Amino acid sequence: MSSQPLPRRRGRSLSSVEPQPRYLHTAEVAEILFVNSKTVSRWAKEGRLPFLKTLGGHRRYPEAEIRAIAATLRHEPTSPTATALLGDGHPRTR
Repeated sequence: MSSQPLPRRRGRSLSSVEPQPRYLHTAEVAEILFVNSKTVSRWAKEGRLPFLKTLGGHRRYPEAEIRAIAATLRHEPTSPTATALLGDGHPRTR
């Protein structure tokens, strides 16, 4: 079987087409960062999150950058005691 070249479109080969970056909706970012959608909007307004605005005025967030931010926010507890503490350093009470 002979190998055939890829079909050409408008003078450009399919292999030279670069993938477009993916953009996320506010609710998708909220899910990734484990926060409320309103928090995502506030952080974007404060300049904490990168975003683009659509022609309709909606924010869209670059997926790669949001996932990188999420990775930096994740951390593993270093000891069993740390898992019993809240973020403010006080033990959990019922």
